[in-house]
Amino acid sequence: MLRGGKLEGGSFLLLFSVAVLCGAPPAAAQSDLDAMVTRCVGGYGPDDLALLDPAAVATCQEGALLFQGLTGGLGLLMTGGTDLPGNGSSLGWRMPRSPRTVVFSRLKGSHLGVPDVVGAPAGSGGEESFLAAGLETGFAVGAFNGFSLAPTVGGVLALDLLGSIQWNLLPENPGFDGNTWSWSVGGRLGVIRESFSIPGITVSARYASMGRAEYGSDAASSTLDLSGTSLRAVIGKEFMALGVLLGVGWDQYESDGGFTVVLPPPGSDRTISADGFSIDRTVGFGQVTFTYLVLQLSLEGGWAWGLDTLSSPYEGRYDPTAGGPHGSFSARVTF
Repeated sequence: MLRGGKLEGGSFLLLFSVAVLCGAPPAAAQSDLDAMVTRCVGGYGPDDLALLDPAAVATCQEGALLFQGLTGGLGLLMTGGTDLPGNGSSLGWRMPRSPRTVVFSRLKGSHLGVPDVVGAPAGSGGEESFLAAGLETGFAVGAFNGFSLAPTVGGVLALDLLGSIQWNLLPENPGFDGNTWSWSVGGRLGVIRESFSIPGITVSARYASMGRAEYGSDAASSTLDLSGTSLRAVIGKEFMALGVLLGVGWDQYESDGGFTVVLPPPGSDRTISADGFSIDRTVGFGQVTFTYLVLQLSLEGGWAWGLDTLSSPYEGRYDPTAGGPHGSFSARVTF
């Protein structure tokens, strides 16, 4: 409860729990990985795969896992951790009808793991793990200052508008065919604004889209056009020039495209389309910020939980359920 303009511990935990719940909707049903494998092997379901050529089954499994791994890994690079680097509070207005504005640049990196279809033949069971990077430039503006519950408790339902563009640096070795652009738009809603005695809490939603990405070799390849929706809940507090921020989030990625594999005997190509393929994942992150006047420098690190796995047995080393790290370094200027 609010007493004397201060937020008691129980109410603080309740507010943060609401923010977390807003950022973590119920998990979606299992993705249609098995359906892609079924189409690839000629219509046989998971219970019938033991009757087929193991090499053909493994090749189709890796094609489907490749498409899913690219969707999840590039989606994480696109959405990242916190929606806006710097702190957990909404921006608000500096003076009445004078919104604060932020511009920022951020160097992002995220883990990307897929079956190894470049350094080894598809179906061989190898794994490829590498770092993908992105350079993001964006802005935010305080559209609504929010309501004040007490002299030191404000920013309730404050609204910030967000936007960014990002140049995604995808390594040609091990197998991307060039870099891509992505963009995002969204909004951030204030739960409570940071003051001397309490931290700032916000929840946010963004939509992002990435241009066509291509990955693979002559043995197996995948193409996808990617979009994603990200929800975030963050809590942050500044202590003089240093600040800390913690957050959780939920992402849903949707990709149009598919994969191509060469089935035994060599020369038998099989292309599987996968338009509307959708997966989701949970992310967590923390950030340390240094502030000097209007400049903020932030270092962020986080973890993204894993993806769905196949219903049928898969003998390869690649594990889609394993999570991976992500992080960023950013510079932000507030006007």
